[in-house]
Order: sequence, then structure tokens, then C-alpha cells
Amino acid sequence: MNQVLWNGLTKLDSKDFVAEFLNDILTSTERVMMTKRLAMAVLLLRGWDQEAISSYLKVSTSTVRGVKKVLKHGGDGYRKIVARIERDKEWEKIKLDLGQALEEIVAGRVGANWKTSKSAVARKYRELREKKKVL
Repeated sequence: MNQVLWNGLTKLDSKDFVAEFLNDILTSTERVMMTKRLAMAVLLLRGWDQEAISSYLKVSTSTVRGVKKVLKHGGDGYRKIVARIERDKEWEKIKLDLGQALEEIVAGRVGANWKTSKSAVARKYRELREKKKVL
């Protein structure tokens, strides 16, 4: 039965066809979670902290750990799709949005000194970016 699904998926030759198929086969909640899992993979591969991902995407840390485990023990599918996404023209805008989100997450924590936190996050973000670990 899986073979039928895999063969069917390989026949999806356009963005519209893929969207139509996924809208038919997945519930809206499943589509959201699939998108969030892909976002988790992108962020984990860029060096984001699990807590920051959990806060930004509004998912549990156990869900983030699950994706991290897949990436640690293979994750070739995630890596291939992330590589293709990064070649997309829209990726530059997404990278800027994610960088700002990281700053907002840490700076917005209750009880944190906003100025200190924001500058520390900005500094850490620059360091990671220089090491090519972040977007």
C-alpha cells in the first residue's frame, strides 16, 4: 500500500497539484503541523535553541526534540527539502523574519532586562551567522 502512495507522490509535477493533493489528504491541523515540523528542521539546522523554536512556533519542546532526533539519526529528507527551500527567491525575506523573531523571543521573556537581552541575542546571532550556523 505504501508503494501506491510513493508512486502517486512522484506523479505530482506542479506546485498547484501538490497543494491540491495535500489539501485533500491532510486535515488543516496536519498541514499546520507538517509545516511547523519543516520549520523546526530549518531552525535546528541553523543552530536555533530548542526553547526558542518552541516559543516561536508555539510547539512543545518534545515535538522539537522529536525533529532534532530525526535530524541526528539521518534526516536526509529534511536536509534535501531545506536545501531546495534555501535556493528559493523568497528565502531572503524569510531569513530576515526569523532573525527578528529570535531577537523578540529572548528580549520578550518575562523578567529579562530587555536592552541587555536584545543586545546579547543580536551579538549571539551575529556570531552564529559568521559561523554559518544560522540563517
